Amino acid sequence: MTPPAVSPAMVGREAELGGLRDALAATRDGHAVTVLVGGEAGAGKTRLVSEFADGLADDVRLHTGHCVELGSDGLAYTSLAGVIRSMIAEFGTDSVVRWAGAGAGALSRLIPELELDDPATDPGRGRLFEVVTFVLERAAAEHPLVVVIEDLQWADGSTRDLLRFAIRALAGAPLLLVLTYRTDEMSRTHPLRPFLAELDRLRAVRRVLVPRLDKADVARQLAEIWGRPADPDVTERVYRRSEGLPFFVEELAGAEYDGSPVGLPDSLRDLLLVRIERLSDQTQELLRVVAVGQTGRVAHWQLAAATDLAPSELDESLREAVSANVLKVEGDGYAFRHALLCEAVQDDTLPGEHARLHRRFADALANPIDSDPAASVMERAYHLFAASDHAGAFRAYLDAADHAANKYAYPEAQFALERVLELWDLVPEPETESGTDHASLLVRTASRATHAGELERALTLGDAAMREFGDDVDPDMRTELVLQRSRILSDLGRPTSVDELQATLDALPPEGHEFSRARLLSTMGARNLMAGDLVAAKRLRIRAVEAAERVGATDIVLKATTLVGSAEVQLGEIETGLATLERAKALQSAASPGAVLSYHVNASDALCLLGRYEEAARIAKAGIDDAKLAGRARTLGAIILGNAAEPLVALGRWESADRLIMRGLELNPPMRHFWQLTALRTSLRTWQGDIDDAERTFADIRSIAGRADVDPQYSIPTSRAAAEIALAHDDADTAWAAVATCLDDTRRLWGYDLPLIATGARALALRRTEGADIAADARRLRTELDVIGDWGPAPSWRAVLEAELADTGHPAAWDAVVRAPWLPAYVTAYARMRRANAYIERGERAAATAALDDARTAAEKLGARLLVGQVEDLGRRAGFDDRPGTDNGLTPREHEVLRLVCDGCTNGQIGERLFISTKTASVHVSNILAKLEVSTRGEAAAVGRALVGDAPVR
Repeated sequence: MTPPAVSPAMVGREAELGGLRDALAATRDGHAVTVLVGGEAGAGKTRLVSEFADGLADDVRLHTGHCVELGSDGLAYTSLAGVIRSMIAEFGTDSVVRWAGAGAGALSRLIPELELDDPATDPGRGRLFEVVTFVLERAAAEHPLVVVIEDLQWADGSTRDLLRFAIRALAGAPLLLVLTYRTDEMSRTHPLRPFLAELDRLRAVRRVLVPRLDKADVARQLAEIWGRPADPDVTERVYRRSEGLPFFVEELAGAEYDGSPVGLPDSLRDLLLVRIERLSDQTQELLRVVAVGQTGRVAHWQLAAATDLAPSELDESLREAVSANVLKVEGDGYAFRHALLCEAVQDDTLPGEHARLHRRFADALANPIDSDPAASVMERAYHLFAASDHAGAFRAYLDAADHAANKYAYPEAQFALERVLELWDLVPEPETESGTDHASLLVRTASRATHAGELERALTLGDAAMREFGDDVDPDMRTELVLQRSRILSDLGRPTSVDELQATLDALPPEGHEFSRARLLSTMGARNLMAGDLVAAKRLRIRAVEAAERVGATDIVLKATTLVGSAEVQLGEIETGLATLERAKALQSAASPGAVLSYHVNASDALCLLGRYEEAARIAKAGIDDAKLAGRARTLGAIILGNAAEPLVALGRWESADRLIMRGLELNPPMRHFWQLTALRTSLRTWQGDIDDAERTFADIRSIAGRADVDPQYSIPTSRAAAEIALAHDDADTAWAAVATCLDDTRRLWGYDLPLIATGARALALRRTEGADIAADARRLRTELDVIGDWGPAPSWRAVLEAELADTGHPAAWDAVVRAPWLPAYVTAYARMRRANAYIERGERAAATAALDDARTAAEKLGARLLVGQVEDLGRRAGFDDRPGTDNGLTPREHEVLRLVCDGCTNGQIGERLFISTKTASVHVSNILAKLEVSTRGEAAAVGRALVGDAPVR
């Protein structure tokens, strides 16, 4: 008799199983959860997931996909296509297409047999990513959903990208995503390693690590397999040899069953081959064929074509391998029961045998029966390359690149074209075979690399193509290369050369090439606008519109017209600019979703800069709605979330704004939008009084600031956010330094400058209370405002400046700020506090009391806890607040300073520890001495130890 091949009961995985069940329970509350299940090969990851699946409630739906090992090539989206096919089989095509929504046609790129009409020409993968996410989300809305993706270590780049997107996007769906991977394959350079590290930072992601079994669990597993306890010496031997890996325990249990370990091989790999060697020679040969051809599963028709066996002989050998628990049946094909068995057989196959068998599979795949041509052609190219058929592989990889690009699998398309470039010199007449020249192939590969997000590689390939083309390059091709380079440099945050764009424009023949001319002019106008050269931006964009209209390039017309309107608004031609934006709005019906979004982004931004916050929020919301209707809410729609949040922050609708900001950051936006959202979040958290979170958020900006060339519309709000954090710490010098450094940049945008200037005035007002001479710096701020003049909301911001810089507090000046239009709600609330302070300084107690109550009410309604604390502190210090104070009225910052005084720190050391200037530290110490009614630092320390105890300094 022989024992069972596997243990009837899972052993030693109770905690890990509980972790999966806890994750599923969390999804019942409507929260998507991702669990990363890691473990060595043979640790029992699949068994764990199977046990979990067997215990699912009747209302839970389970769908599984498997990543495919195919050398380094990868089969794009194989696991996710398997999940969608499984859902189609259970729910029907109509349901899945309905769940896919407006972009359902993109599913045909993933599941060709659906044959859905997909008229879109958008080259971005966002459409496909959105559609897959919609299907999962809407399926989960009808039934709690568990999706398992096995063997993530073999996932292709496109699958990783889609999973990265879906995990961030599926925040509110009752869905559990389980991803298994082999930890023993995680080399330092493995592409899965950074992917897992990125996921670890997400709140909705958990890890379950499947460890090796201890000796007691090995004994339990042997008892389950044999139906009786194992002798202690056998347990010891199996535990030592298996090293606690359940799969090897099972193999050793079979070998040890008769009680005699004699003849067992020393190597675990050889132990696996023992199981193979017990089979007939014909079956062993078949297993070598399966091992060479296995890409997760080998279809029966492939085996029939790749072997010399008659149908009856093939069936006989397959039945023997399945009965021996070496192979398992999967759909209409076969796979090894465990990957380690496959690896052992592969290692035991001779090199010549490898090449011959790869050739057979390539020939079989020349006429595939499978319905996914993209997978078949990539697999065939892999086998041809492994068989050293360079010419065949060259042609196959060219075909594979086209198929991969058609399904938006750009990493795989890039890989295929890189392989073609690798084979170029090994193939006779490569230009004839490919129908292109080497330089043009470099351009094509660079384009695929750009779409795949491999920007550095795309830059290298594009530069190489430009060198190969030389001076005789076609004008349109040169335009394409230069524009591609400009986009990549911008996305990488590096300086882009407008001169190179101008030279390319100048090189265009005077007649024709209008589409290239329009593209260059439009891009140059955008670069000038971002850099603050508004006059040049307007002039170039007008020329772009004219060129684009001549060739009917509606998208360029819409984008260029929108940017003209934005430039006019910022130049002070406000009514003209708004009229131009209205003309752009009328062009939306004939444009692509991306071009339409550019209108919503720029129009909402222009109105927000003008202080017309309600209109700005409305236009941004319309952009989000349009993106939803196009099925692009999480890709194109994510780009405008910052534009929707910014006016809401100004209007005081902070809860709604915060949701939009956090959602935008969850969706991993491009760098420009990351800067916008992060600066917004930093500023919002500061006013909300959560300084620790504001500083953590701002650290994300600092982490990339040193390697990015940031345009003023992003650098100015970032500098303002840094100054606001410093002011929350009463660090006026640091705040002013942040403002002054930004003002040194000659690239200016008035709408962004105004809040920065007001923040600078606030820093100067605080510096003056510390005894600093601010006259020269105040003149600088007034000069900056004089340049802006009466543009838009500038008079309201001038009121803020003059109130801050007045020699003494004037309630009327702050009252003017409170009543001024076009100011953000938090500025008005801050002005109410300063008005109360001015009444206090003038000794008008009745007015001060009313003003303090008004300021507190406004700050509390807004949720500005920073201001609430400052108002309460102001009242206590002035003796207007009869509520009991804390610790003799010390502020939180003074608590921190007092702790350091108690530790014996000097003012310089205090400044260094708290990231404030020595002067600011000195002011804090003086305030502490006054409040504690002591005259020396030693006396303050003696009193302070009783007040602050041993609490650590933040």
